[in-house]
Amino acid sequence: MVATKRVLVLDDEDVVCRSYERVLNNAGFEVAKANNGKQALENLEHNDYDVMFADLRMPGMDGLQVVRELRQTRPNMKVIVVTGYPSQDTLQEAARLGVMDYLTKPVAPGVLTQAAMEAMTGAAWQGTAPYLAANPMPTPVVEPEAKPVPPVAAIPVPVVEPVAAPQPAVAAPVVAPAKQPGLVGATVRLAGGLVMSLAYVMFLPLAGFFVMLGLGGKALIKKLGKKGV
Repeated sequence: MVATKRVLVLDDEDVVCRSYERVLNNAGFEVAKANNGKQALENLEHNDYDVMFADLRMPGMDGLQVVRELRQTRPNMKVIVVTGYPSQDTLQEAARLGVMDYLTKPVAPGVLTQAAMEAMTGAAWQGTAPYLAANPMPTPVVEPEAKPVPPVAAIPVPVVEPVAAPQPAVAAPVVAPAKQPGLVGATVRLAGGLVMSLAYVMFLPLAGFFVMLGLGGKALIKKLGKKGV
């Protein structure tokens, strides 16, 4: 193990820098932090570090761009790439630039410390083949494109007319047929009329006779009374 253990942590998220600093300090490392690529390159111009942890995705200059710039002035600087978005392209580019390790977030404290110690004592990559043999990248699963399902023609629903409720039958009023005058009835009424007429004609003389008889009797009785009979 080398005498000095100085680490530079490059990440645009300050909470990540503080987390790495706490873990590496507990393991005996002296830690400096940088929140962007420009700040990291300026720091490296004036300071020496044994290992640099470099995030890949950062605004402005990403981690691989920082490594390219660093290789022009410090070709033997030991760099460990850390990313939350691993890909085959960035892995191959990191190996081509001679980084020591390729970690994916989130990184466990033990893995972070072990990676720093191995980088300080190990050699740079010799291409991607040895690394890929020990750390195969998962093959992305490409879901087959679903074929569009042709629309199913809608089946017309038969319209069922509501059944009308049976109405109660209304009884037709019974109209008695008008009685037509028959021959017998007409004859009876005619005969009755004649009888009444004859009786009336016969009754009048008799009534006059009895009236006259009564008046005459009353006059006779009155006359005899006056004579003293």
